[in-house]
Amino acid sequence: MAIQTAGEFDVLLSDIVFRVDRLIHEQPNNGALVSARRQLHQLRDWVNKGLKIAPREMIGVNAAVETLRQTEKNDTDLEDRLYDLMDYVEQNHKP
Repeated sequence: MAIQTAGEFDVLLSDIVFRVDRLIHEQPNNGALVSARRQLHQLRDWVNKGLKIAPREMIGVNAAVETLRQTEKNDTDLEDRLYDLMDYVEQNHKP
């Protein structure tokens, strides 16, 4: 499902952050998940403000997404959601 609006993006990102929160609860010492969660919140702020995301900042976003992909390798639903999330960001918020 392709994301069409900022509202859809926010709903999808909220769902992903909720999943990350559950993973952090299960793995409280996983610093990579904590960092990914922080980066996802930063991404939400950028998108909600309508900002273009600089290449240097996209490195952090990509790292967060890759962390989630590696942590949940067998979760194809999460993989699809992450793809949709990044597709929306690349289409609407890259300079």
